[in-house]
Amino acid sequence: MRGVLKRYKGEVDWSQIKALGLLGVDEISLLKGHSDFVTLVSAHDEQGRPIVLVVFEGREKQTLIDFLKTIPKRLQETIKEVCTDLYDGFIHAAEEVLPQATIVADRFPVTKLYRAAVDALRKTELKALKGALTKEQYAGLKGVLWALRKRRENLEPEEQALLDRLFDASPLLRKAYTLREKLTRIFDQEHSKKSGRRAIRRWMAAVRESGLDCFDKFLTTLKNRMDLITNYFISRSSSGWVEGLNNKIKVLKRRSYGVKNLGNLFRRIWLDLRGYEAFAH
Repeated sequence: MRGVLKRYKGEVDWSQIKALGLLGVDEISLLKGHSDFVTLVSAHDEQGRPIVLVVFEGREKQTLIDFLKTIPKRLQETIKEVCTDLYDGFIHAAEEVLPQATIVADRFPVTKLYRAAVDALRKTELKALKGALTKEQYAGLKGVLWALRKRRENLEPEEQALLDRLFDASPLLRKAYTLREKLTRIFDQEHSKKSGRRAIRRWMAAVRESGLDCFDKFLTTLKNRMDLITNYFISRSSSGWVEGLNNKIKVLKRRSYGVKNLGNLFRRIWLDLRGYEAFAH
């Protein structure tokens, strides 16, 4: 098996790919808590199965540009969308090499930003409530972290009761939670890009009227990246499948007790995704 992997050249075989369609660009850290990022560029094959096109060190714009230019011209022309997070380097690289493609801000990192805003407010409010409530009252809020992170429709009755106690003590958290859920529903609904933009702008106005400041940084992001974020509503493309690949790679790293050589990492990913197909017969 080592010999098979060693002989596999460790890079994508473009001749086996007919079209790309949607590219997903994301980065992961090889070691938890460290900044040793590697970037993965992924796509789907004709059967809809995920394929990793490249794994390269770091997340520099120029490195991504250099890779995208290696994609054969016939395949570059088939790329309709590039789904990425809000990192400028990835966005500008895709715009420069693939001008025909629509750049879509991935919904998941966007969601993470506005949910983090509510999480930050939770920490501030609970710290204040610890001094304002009796010991028994504060103990009654135990477990609120996980209840607050759930979507409203997924709450169990006891979790809803827990949130009601929290919101009675902290009206600001009630407002923030309600606004968070409202924005999630906007992304869940069937919008055109135009109607999605209108709905998000109405949400932004509601945030400003609420008097909350926890969303301030996120509002700036929305203002600066509105076009890319609302591109999501065109075909509702996201890189959820890339997140799935990332989880597979994290498991692979644990099985291997870490993989520092990127060539070997690419080979191992390929083995997990295509090994059975290549060797089972």
